[in-house]
Amino acid sequence: MKQVPLLILGDSPLGVTGLGRIGARIALNIHTHMPDVFRVAMTGLGEKVEHNLPYPFYPLPPDYSEALPKVWKEFAGDEPGILFTILNAAWLPWITHPQEPMKAWLKKYRIKKWAYVPVDAESIGGKLPAFESHILSKFDRVLAYTKFGADLIGKSIRDYPEWQLPWKLGPIPHLPHGTDSHVFYPRPRQEARASKFCEQVLGYEGKIEAGLMLGCVATNTLRKEWPTVFEILAGLKARGEDVGLWAHTQAVSHSWDLVGMANAFGVRDCVAFTTKQLSDEAMAWGYATCDVVLGAAREGWGLPLSEALACGVPVVTVNYGGATEFVPEEYRVMPWAWRWDGYFCSRTPVMRASDWADRIQWAKGREVILDPKFTWDGCWPAWESWLREGLK
Repeated sequence: MKQVPLLILGDSPLGVTGLGRIGARIALNIHTHMPDVFRVAMTGLGEKVEHNLPYPFYPLPPDYSEALPKVWKEFAGDEPGILFTILNAAWLPWITHPQEPMKAWLKKYRIKKWAYVPVDAESIGGKLPAFESHILSKFDRVLAYTKFGADLIGKSIRDYPEWQLPWKLGPIPHLPHGTDSHVFYPRPRQEARASKFCEQVLGYEGKIEAGLMLGCVATNTLRKEWPTVFEILAGLKARGEDVGLWAHTQAVSHSWDLVGMANAFGVRDCVAFTTKQLSDEAMAWGYATCDVVLGAAREGWGLPLSEALACGVPVVTVNYGGATEFVPEEYRVMPWAWRWDGYFCSRTPVMRASDWADRIQWAKGREVILDPKFTWDGCWPAWESWLREGLK
């Protein structure tokens, strides 16, 4: 069987974002387990640097429409193939409503468009925003991260004429992107807190023995609700808890001023910020230093939460969105109220820090583990089946 070129378009596999890490692992799995079926590569924003990825990575400059056909030419020559996007739907109108030369390239090389889509919230009417729905209706195949996402996408695109073709009928499928249980597994907490990770990466020797050590791994974006994290920390401190926080993000100054915010809440002395890219091994040791890892208000999946659970660390998150797929119900905080948020009116939970503090104190010390079906060993057979079905 001739290899089919499959180009994954996402965040850079060399960066710190969850989307980049997810795309990198899917590319690695395809490269490792399906070399007779696909020739895989990745493209995404980033600079051309030396790397040890086992598959090609083509940095994509900001002029996407001009650059992507050139990337394809370098990767696959004149062969037709598959463009597999692992990005939020709202970022993809230039793929589904292309300008030249993208439009001519898609048609000339009969490029099939597949999408693996995170969905972190519903919009007005219990559907996706019309803008995102219209974009997804233009794809040849759509795969959701979770049942939450699959149900929303299904309700949102069924009425579009592009989705009435026979091979598109039926429920929207969903597959978890998996967690590597060969790296993320339980490690003794005291050993973790004494490890080189704490000394060399966290640099947090002064508070690493905190009686209640929390972790929050999230990009510095508005939907991640960093103010609530610091409010929770302040509330626990006011309760007399000897509390600390490992806060891992891409930048302390971006959508939020995290350092200024920590100072304002009176918890700067309790927080260790890390911003550089960490290996999966380092991340696993980082989770193991924590008593509880916190989620965000809206998650398409919640990769840090599944990784922390695989490490045997309790997590606390909101009872909404993608993380409900794998976080046990008793570890979820019920929303106190709801608000409409952002340009597309995303339904977003309003949370009381005191409710989180209660649940955190309850969760500390409890035994947990990620359900094996959410590890790569557990879910890859279903992934392989879905990928092969797309070639029929």
